[in-house]
Amino acid sequence: MVKQRGSIPSDGTGGKLAKLVESIHAQCVALRRNLEQARASQARAVETLQALERKLSAVQPPPEVAQIITRIGSLSAQQRRVFEKVIAGESNKAIAFDLRLSQKTVETHRARVMKKLQATSLAQLVRIASKAGRGNVVARIGGESRAGSRSA
Repeated sequence: MVKQRGSIPSDGTGGKLAKLVESIHAQCVALRRNLEQARASQARAVETLQALERKLSAVQPPPEVAQIITRIGSLSAQQRRVFEKVIAGESNKAIAFDLRLSQKTVETHRARVMKKLQATSLAQLVRIASKAGRGNVVARIGGESRAGSRSA
């Protein structure tokens, strides 16, 4: 038999139901407080991220790096893939195998990369890539980074 005590009915269990309801209410209040704090933290994080993005967008690379980035941007997708593998130290034969091209095609792409980037040696090509941020720049300007895998 349920007896009425205040606004919460008593079920004869010594007020356990009332305590349970009060506990649930307290947990709801704490949950709302935590949710509000999380939203405020998220808003601060978004504001910080936007401020950092504004600062980064205002930063211009040095003229020499900007020219290198422009030259790398002039490479075709296939030339970019060959470029990435060449600066990673792969041989023409390995590059041909990974990209499923003939070795002669890789040699042609490599020669065109050298010409477009105005490099006269592999060492100079690596220095150019290093100045531009290496493979990260290739990916940023639209390169299709692909981890070629060979069967053992």
